[in-house]
Amino acid sequence: MPDNSKIDILVAEDTDLWRISLTTELEKAGFKVRSTSSGEQALDLLRTLVPKIFITDLMLPGIEGQVLCKFIKKTKKLAHIKTMVLSGVLYGGLDKYERPFVDAAIAKGPINPTLEKCLQVARELFHISPDKEHGGDVILPAKLVNREITSKLIRLLHQRDALLQGIAEAAVQVNEGGIILTVNQKACALLELEETEMLGQKFQDVFGVSGESPISLSYKEVLASKNKKRTWFQDRILGRDVAGSAIRLSVPSLNDCILFLFEDLTSNLIIKHKLQATEEKLGFIFEGALDAIIVIDSKGNILEANEKARNLINLPAETLTKKKLTEILSFDRDQLVKVKAAFSDALKGKRIKSMEITFRVNGDKKTTMDIAVFPLKTHHDKQHVIIFGRDITEKKLAIARFHELEAELRQAQKMEAIGRLAGGIAHDFNNILTTIKGYTQLLLTNGALTKGTKLDLLEIEHATDRASSLTSRLLTFARRQVVKPRTLDPLEVINGLEQFIVRTLGEDIKLKVDSLDKCYKINIDPVQLEQIIMNLTVNSRDAMPAGGEIVISVRNIDGEKSPELISRYLVSQPSKTGLYVEITVKDTGCGIPKKDLKHVFEPFFTTKEVGKGSGLGLSTVYGIVKQCGGYVRADNRQENGTIVSILLPATTMAQEPRQYDSNIAETNYHSSGKIFLVEDDSSVLNIMKKVLLANGYDVATAENGEEALLLIETSSKQPDLLITDVVMPSMSGLELVSTLKDRGFGIKVIFISGYPDIQLFEKGITLENEKLLPKPFSPKTLLSAVYEALG
Repeated sequence: MPDNSKIDILVAEDTDLWRISLTTELEKAGFKVRSTSSGEQALDLLRTLVPKIFITDLMLPGIEGQVLCKFIKKTKKLAHIKTMVLSGVLYGGLDKYERPFVDAAIAKGPINPTLEKCLQVARELFHISPDKEHGGDVILPAKLVNREITSKLIRLLHQRDALLQGIAEAAVQVNEGGIILTVNQKACALLELEETEMLGQKFQDVFGVSGESPISLSYKEVLASKNKKRTWFQDRILGRDVAGSAIRLSVPSLNDCILFLFEDLTSNLIIKHKLQATEEKLGFIFEGALDAIIVIDSKGNILEANEKARNLINLPAETLTKKKLTEILSFDRDQLVKVKAAFSDALKGKRIKSMEITFRVNGDKKTTMDIAVFPLKTHHDKQHVIIFGRDITEKKLAIARFHELEAELRQAQKMEAIGRLAGGIAHDFNNILTTIKGYTQLLLTNGALTKGTKLDLLEIEHATDRASSLTSRLLTFARRQVVKPRTLDPLEVINGLEQFIVRTLGEDIKLKVDSLDKCYKINIDPVQLEQIIMNLTVNSRDAMPAGGEIVISVRNIDGEKSPELISRYLVSQPSKTGLYVEITVKDTGCGIPKKDLKHVFEPFFTTKEVGKGSGLGLSTVYGIVKQCGGYVRADNRQENGTIVSILLPATTMAQEPRQYDSNIAETNYHSSGKIFLVEDDSSVLNIMKKVLLANGYDVATAENGEEALLLIETSSKQPDLLITDVVMPSMSGLELVSTLKDRGFGIKVIFISGYPDIQLFEKGITLENEKLLPKPFSPKTLLSAVYEALG
């Protein structure tokens, strides 16, 4: 076996006689030789063996000798190999096309002289230095057979190469075995490969396609076709789009080779792809738009409608198209006139950017839309109309509800302001009543009074009590009165009042109570709940002078399951979860004028005749309900009459505030001890001092917290009891007590205030375990509190 790891000469000759003879002579001369009869095999051997000299026939089957020589000289790794062409068609020498790639050329003549010349040239080429070039062609005189045919063949070869380089398309010539024989420069540029990287390779490897790819199957189809038909298709080459090219296969007559022609359709395909991408984007925008979009032709027929429009009209696309818009939507007469006018204007090229229309779909509820109407000209120069519509039905309702809630909020704010005013008035009034009540009871203890004087004083005391009651009602409205809430069943309270209410209503009015098997518990002062029911039923009675019916009903409401029932009452928030009890009082009376409904809960507002109502009945109900964290509303009934509804939160807890009972039994509170009084109202301060002094107590006074602090700290004797107003200028009573405790004074304390607990809390004052004596109080109530505090 010859050593193929390194050879001197590679011979490629398809004629056995010449190949064997030349190989034998070269080996006799001492060269290591390898020979082949195939251009493809020669190409493989060149890559693996790398000889010093390559001798080839000019015309080889498969890959031509001249192609192999060009491949050698253009491949950096093989460029040092010397090339010798041995051929019977070298009449006149090498053409300029082959000359740069061939170091020597020998024309075939008689075999022995030709072989001798080959040996001579091989020796010269083998010993030539790298910087020495072989001089020109070597042409042996020879008698060539059929020179005319040979010349034509050479010209055809040259013409073929010139044609391949000059055509507009990229061209790749492949033989029947799929080996690439020739490529032009446009193919090199298109495929981004050098010519040497493609010559001798299988086209599947160069194109990066499999044997079952469209290009391979088309190649086989053309190769097997007797008519050698052309096939057109598109493919990917080298794993990428080759500028979107189309590949055309054709079969020239030369050597039965197949020619790949790449026709560049890049611009057309790019435009096509951009057009498709644009259409897809427009389709996404059209279908995904938040607004309804409808395209209508000049006759009013619907051509297209997006998903939003189809959902709005509730019809599928196939049913919707080709129908007139007025056949699907029902317009009132005025709305139809607006729509037709807008459609006509759009056909004339006018744009309507915003127009509100109302219609019905299949007789359902009215839908209101804000639409824009624009002219739309198609590529066929036809005039269409495109409508963009946004459903604003809910928005309109929300705006209306917003204005309604805004009005309710303003009313609530006004009521709150009136409540604060009433609370302030009640506070000042309580101080005055405390003074009047105190002096009245002191005078009544005087045994020297005449009977007439005592009666006068009792009338003053009675008037004071009535004034105190009025103050209480004002505080109720203001939600600032002291109450005793507890957990109770509202039905028990209502049922307990039923007989009393019946007697109050009279024989002409029928009372009906709708009962529940089980009612949620609420946290409320039972007296206040009774006051609510009595006020509402008395109001209903006064609205039915000719008789009628009153219905009191109670029901449980779960805010989570029935938020719409809760939302009727709420102003500041759209929904609120939780459990509630709703109490309604309905009557069949004259009702309340609509203009007065928003004022009915205001204090001193009344629809009754002058002298027949104080105007505090419903305002008292309002105050109690708000104090309990509830809601109240009044409405006219459709069948005449009024309904007042109260919503109270359900609860399982009760709060028991600490209060003193003003109905003190007759007791001797005369005692002793030092008491320090602090009160910014001098009238209240004086009457308290007088009452305490009259009952044996040692009393010192101050009109504000800072003065009291100074007197107590400098006093030789610490007081046994401190009675202080809670709210005072500069230093509050709570701050005074806290400062005294910090400085080591352990004094017993009674707080007094014309403000109830709620208003104190709003001022940032919290009395958790402290004793509070609310104003107005009587001397007996004061003495009882002092007696209890001193033990």
